[in-house]
Amino acid sequence: MNPGRTRPRLEVVAGGISGALEELSDDQLMLLLERQERSFEVLVRRHQPLVLAYATRFLGDRDLAREITQEVFLTLWAERRTYSPQGKFRSYLLTLAVNRCRSLGRRRQVARRQQPLLQSGAAQLNSALPIDELLDAERASLVQARLQAIEEPYREVLLLRFCGAMSYQEMASVTGRPEGTLKSLVSRGLKHLWSSLPRELRA
Repeated sequence: MNPGRTRPRLEVVAGGISGALEELSDDQLMLLLERQERSFEVLVRRHQPLVLAYATRFLGDRDLAREITQEVFLTLWAERRTYSPQGKFRSYLLTLAVNRCRSLGRRRQVARRQQPLLQSGAAQLNSALPIDELLDAERASLVQARLQAIEEPYREVLLLRFCGAMSYQEMASVTGRPEGTLKSLVSRGLKHLWSSLPRELRA
């Protein structure tokens, strides 16, 4: 590693990464960070989509989500010496993401920029797409808008459960809430989300 560098590159270029590193577990890669900076590139490439997807859905703002994602991985790099390998790297990473999203949510106090789905998505939709694809895109946008409207605890657990595909045990590790509480929040969150959708989307 170049001694003059204070932090690693966050932009990972596809290809050129040793196949040997790709075979290692997340914990093994973390233990290599001090000696092999390219292991960080593997971690970013492996987990950046999950963190970005979570932050985007939580905040409803792609640009802010990119900033949060960058902060998460810079924090990961800064804390590399204190990381304790326990086979729970993904939970550790999402804990960083959840804490930053919570903090930003508090500072902005629901002042997140919420762009109506049809407006924000219309410019990106190709009018030549099949009607089914257009309808699917509209439905996804509407669900995202409704997700932004429900209270933060419900949004947080729904995203961890369905976007992060986490077990309740993993969610408990990330949020600090008991599994029973999380199950209740997921159930109530789904009801809130479901009831907010137009009747035609509930079929």
